[in-house]
Amino acid sequence: MNKIKLKILKNICIFTGSYYKNEFIEWHPITLLVRWIYKLSKKNKTMKVSELIKASESLINVFDKANINVSDVRYIPMYEDYKCLSTEGHKQMYIIAYLSDIYNVSEKTVYNIVKKFDKEI
Repeated sequence: MNKIKLKILKNICIFTGSYYKNEFIEWHPITLLVRWIYKLSKKNKTMKVSELIKASESLINVFDKANINVSDVRYIPMYEDYKCLSTEGHKQMYIIAYLSDIYNVSEKTVYNIVKKFDKEI
């Protein structure tokens, strides 16, 4: 990993921890995972799949219960564009048609992603 990515990972660890009266009290599970990856990258060690799954077990369980696929991360920019266009007042049908052209996916895929991302956990 390059130095910029390491710096970003280090900052994520700082901002996602919980503090009470300037005393650190808990780590968020994502922060623990990021810190572990950061430490491994500084030592130039590799991580096995089993170690990554074990480290992020609680997060993976939340994803599983919420029916979230890890591959859905590629649709985040599309969903952000949808929200932006929606707040500008455009009609949903036109937004979906526009995004399907821009991102080269079917209109049904755009609709399903919007429905999935809007669902509360």
